[in-house]
Amino acid sequence: MSYRVEYKPKNGELQTWQFDAADVTSEEAEQIETAYDGTWGEFLAAVEQGRPRARRVLLGHLGIRGHEPTRPIRLDEVPNVRMGEIQVHPGSQEIAAAIERVEHAVGMDADRQARLLAQLRADYSAAAAVEGIDTDPKDETSRTE
Repeated sequence: MSYRVEYKPKNGELQTWQFDAADVTSEEAEQIETAYDGTWGEFLAAVEQGRPRARRVLLGHLGIRGHEPTRPIRLDEVPNVRMGEIQVHPGSQEIAAAIERVEHAVGMDADRQARLLAQLRADYSAAAAVEGIDTDPKDETSRTE
């Protein structure tokens, strides 16, 4: 799971990070679990769902605390952010997987499926542009890394 995380305080500069769950070490994951007070999987799901505590823990992990990231995350060191100040955007691989699931969904209303696919494809194009890859979600060879 990969996300682009954006934090724009009301009167501050935009800060952007790339968060890839696969790159988090076990020690970091344990610190996140402790700060979040849940499992690693629960934390990741909560970030996707927009849960405030999970997003503050994520900001803490990304280093907004202003100290070494190896130190345990303490929420009292993470700013009390406004919900509109933090955005978490899924990476292109996550969106491509969602497109695949919707394309093969059984029993979904055709109009709803078309709307979802149109939105997901637009989201994919935006994520792909940021990541510097081709806009075809099925073409895994198009990465320009």
